[in-house]
Amino acid sequence: MSVSQTVSQISWKRCSDPRTNDDSCALRTRAATLAAATELLAEGGPENVTHATVTQRAGIGRATVYRHWPDRQTLLIAALAGGVRPLFAFDDSPSATS
Repeated sequence: MSVSQTVSQISWKRCSDPRTNDDSCALRTRAATLAAATELLAEGGPENVTHATVTQRAGIGRATVYRHWPDRQTLLIAALAGGVRPLFAFDDSPSATS
């Protein structure tokens, strides 16, 4: 799923409502940020993943990214983890082992 698809599925209305007392906004912005970072990593390698490029791609504020990942290294590690995980996925269903 591309960043634009991820961001278009996010309902941003609840983010600005102070009456909501859940972490749904943080989860949505975190998902959009990780999607952007993973996509940028795939497109241009580690040097392409910065707070500035991720915020531009995800369409969110730079302070939001810094809130979740205070430095570039942690942001890059999160992007690497998100991008590498599918490579190690395997089917452990009974039909796959027979």
